[in-house]
Amino acid sequence: MHPHVGDLVVFLIGPDGKGHLLKASNPKDATVNLDQTYTVTVGGRAGSGVPTGQWRLNVQDVFSGNSGFVDSWTLTI
Repeated sequence: MHPHVGDLVVFLIGPDGKGHLLKASNPKDATVNLDQTYTVTVGGRAGSGVPTGQWRLNVQDVFSGNSGFVDSWTLTI
């Protein structure tokens, strides 16, 4: 939950350490709470499949003045 979604930058970090930008900050976005679905193309060359291992969600609040927290997230492959 966050009172100003435009403050947030969201990355999905794969097991290989590669970051996939899901959401950039946008000071004009005054939406309350981030409830969104993102689609990301992962994997290397054709036929290599999806990297297995630990996936992490990284959410950064890049503006000061308020705060929030991640109360849940899911990853579907």
